[in-house]
Formats: sequence, C-alpha cells, structure tokens
Amino acid sequence: MVENTFIAGFDEAGLGPVMGPLVVSGVIVNSNDCKTLKELGVDDSKKFGSTRKSRETRKQILDKSKDFLKYYKYKIISAREIDNGFINGVNMYELEIRAISEILNSSELFQKKVDTI
Repeated sequence: MVENTFIAGFDEAGLGPVMGPLVVSGVIVNSNDCKTLKELGVDDSKKFGSTRKSRETRKQILDKSKDFLKYYKYKIISAREIDNGFINGVNMYELEIRAISEILNSSELFQKKVDTI
C-alpha cells in the first residue's frame, strides 16, 4: 500500500434498548499498520462475544493497538436515548448513523487525511 494512506473504520457494539448502551466508535489508521493491527487481534467486535473474558481480551487488544491509531473517538448511546428515539420515530440504526456522523465531524483528519472509509 501507499505510504501515509489513511483508512477510517467504524464499528458498534451493545445490547440495545433493553440492556443498553450502544457504543459506536471510529478510528483512523495508516494503511501500512493494518497487518500489524490484525496480528494484534483487531477484528470485528461481534467475533469476541460478550463474556467477561472477551471484554478483557478486547481491552488488552486496545491497549496494544493504541500506538497505531492516528485518531479514535467513540460515542455512547444510552438505553434511554434509544428508547426516546423509538418514541420519536427514530430507530437504532438512525441513531448509529447520527453517531458516526458526529465522529466523522469530530476531527479534520476525517476530512483531510482519510482516503478510505
């Protein structure tokens, strides 16, 4: 890959309106670091499960991978916000899209440096 090519990725994890919250995150990485991040265990959050051990594993992976993140941000959507959204005709997916938009607008890096989302 081309040096200094930046990639943004987004993911969400959560138990929804009954158990809440929903956490939406966005990261920016240099494309040259993708292989290393994969070797550290970075993967789709759904592959880890939700046990205490899996949460500890994800935390360890985050700690090891932070040095490779050019930027990261997350937004927590509480169960109450999800419920209020439903009451107002806004589903969970729309709330997730809004959270991603907030994250995209949170740093100039998304507008000026990211080549691929």
